Amino acid sequence: MNLVVQTGRLARDIDLRYTPSNKAVAQFPIAVRKRFIKEGESDTAYFFTVIIWGTQAENCKKYLHKGSLVNVTGELRSRSYETSDGATKYVTEIMADRVEFLDPKPKDGNTQEETIPYEEPTEEQASLYDNEYQLSDDDLPF
Repeated sequence: MNLVVQTGRLARDIDLRYTPSNKAVAQFPIAVRKRFIKEGESDTAYFFTVIIWGTQAENCKKYLHKGSLVNVTGELRSRSYETSDGATKYVTEIMADRVEFLDPKPKDGNTQEETIPYEEPTEEQASLYDNEYQLSDDDLPF
């Protein structure tokens, strides 16, 4: 069984794109704190790239921003690609089927949580993102 559940904060604003067939796809990194921290140890975060499709991708772009707290459920996917200089890069991503918005509801009355059934991306859609995020200390939301 391939099931991933992570709770973390967006390390960057969401990158929303559309396929040639006008299907929305969003990509964003989340920072997840280490579960147990020993005394005297500094905070440690793990970074995971999340991909979400369709209406949920558009809702994520509309309601989330760097630092937003989310719970992501999906499956872990790994792939490789070749860069323009011929090097092979390996990427592991969370292909999300659900993103829950955990920050308090905004006072303007907009609802935040909406769940749309997951649709398996086509091969064309799956190859849309061929670059890993390069994260720096400035990307940490905490």
